[in-house]
Amino acid sequence: MPLSDTFVTAPQAATIMGLSHSRVHVLCRQGRFPSAEFIGSTWLIPRSDIENFKRLPAGPKGRPPTREEDAAFIKETLAKAQIGTSEK
Repeated sequence: MPLSDTFVTAPQAATIMGLSHSRVHVLCRQGRFPSAEFIGSTWLIPRSDIENFKRLPAGPKGRPPTREEDAAFIKETLAKAQIGTSEK
């Protein structure tokens, strides 16, 4: 059985999976392809790892708080902390 039937390179895996080759390199370094091997300067990834790859669920969406919202949160937190210390 030829090597190309069992293993693919990172750029080939990227084409198969619809990802960039740099993303596939990151996934290999993270160990997301358990049997991938770094040989020389090339990642060799078993086709079975690509077929069994499960994407992680998307992270939380939303915009980051604005400076005003951050300032209001800090001001509110400090006010609560001062109330707690003055009551003791």
